[in-house]
Amino acid sequence: MKSDREKEKEKENDHCISSHMQTLHRRLLHALNLGTRSQLAPPSHPVTSLQTF
Repeated sequence: MKSDREKEKEKENDHCISSHMQTLHRRLLHALNLGTRSQLAPPSHPVTSLQTF
């Protein structure tokens, strides 16, 4: 049978793992959104080297 201390430690570890997974998930979504934004967004400035004067 587990002691109260062991139960508390296990609960704390579960919370840490859950928090870490949330962080990884948030960072993954952020990275994926950066990829889609760069493909969909128009260029921030026109390319002047292709223009002829």
